[in-house]
Amino acid sequence: MFTIVSLLYSLQFLNSVIAVVPPPVKLSFTSENLHHVLMWEAGTDTPFTTRYTVQYLALSTLGMEEHPQNVNQTDDEERSWVAVQNCSLISNRTCDLTNEFTDIYESYFTRVKAVTEMDESNWTSSNVFQPFEDSKLRPVNFNLSESPIGDFKINFDIPSIPPFIPDFGSKSFLEIHFALYYSISVSKDGELEKVRDVLERTEKISVEEIVANVQPNTNYCVTIKLFTFDEDQSDPMETKCIVAQYGSKVQGTEW
Repeated sequence: MFTIVSLLYSLQFLNSVIAVVPPPVKLSFTSENLHHVLMWEAGTDTPFTTRYTVQYLALSTLGMEEHPQNVNQTDDEERSWVAVQNCSLISNRTCDLTNEFTDIYESYFTRVKAVTEMDESNWTSSNVFQPFEDSKLRPVNFNLSESPIGDFKINFDIPSIPPFIPDFGSKSFLEIHFALYYSISVSKDGELEKVRDVLERTEKISVEEIVANVQPNTNYCVTIKLFTFDEDQSDPMETKCIVAQYGSKVQGTEW
């Protein structure tokens, strides 16, 4: 009996040693104003103590004859995979790659593996990420201010490029896009006022719009989207609200 129990424990220990660690799943990026964060989920039955390591690869380091879809099907030892210093053996499931992706026109692959004390998983790769194309824009310094004549101003700025980006650091995004578009929607006491919708093009760093004919003691919420060409459902939305204290003293239908 003792021999059988010992054998069972031995087999259990052996299985735990040779068990394959589940690889990470559902790799995705969130990126706004050229600040990039890679996210992923733990594979099924991943041990609680698992840690993760992240690497990335620039598309320009691949041979011209190679297709990006095959990047993980060839000999990895000949690849110039770069380890992300701040994302080596981390317990959380996010990795900030803002300081790594400094060439905004480059295309990057990323990959993540799970690591335990006994073993490690296979690599899981993300789709190709291109900062210039894939990073969304979010307005900054968004502010609402009411005037005594019964209107309120909408002010916001075009964001600046992160300072460490070569040639463009700390400059406005207008330096690389030349012109941007914004949409503004206004709701009154929770109901959208379509008549106040705005879709405009701007070449200015600071933008101002005026909402006229407001009603006193009324809650107005303003939502702004900033984008390059076509508005998309995934574009970040910035929303602020204001309770109007003054009623409009001017009759009319101005925006």
